[in-house]
Amino acid sequence: MNLDLWRQLDPASRAIIAQAAEAENMLMQAEYNYRNAMALQTLETDFGIRAQPFPDNVLDAARAASGALLARIGSLDELTGRIYGSFFSARKLLDGWTRISEQAYLQARGTEA
Repeated sequence: MNLDLWRQLDPASRAIIAQAAEAENMLMQAEYNYRNAMALQTLETDFGIRAQPFPDNVLDAARAASGALLARIGSLDELTGRIYGSFFSARKLLDGWTRISEQAYLQARGTEA
């Protein structure tokens, strides 16, 4: 939404738009997960494909390459640098929580993250 228009809205209108956006995001995520699960089932059932996680060395190489690329992009200008810093600060903060919440829950029920 255009920031100038957003600033012109009264608090009630902002709350309505924010709630609608949050609800749509949750619906999109649920549909995304369901459709991916159905597609995986089709691959397995109809085509005999067995999906496997990437090997650790592939994930390590991808992590290193993407980290280097993001660091390079993050140094392009001041705004991109602020976004880069904010993203990595949030990711670092969330890593600890994810380990004891979602990842721990999935492992406890027998489904790894």
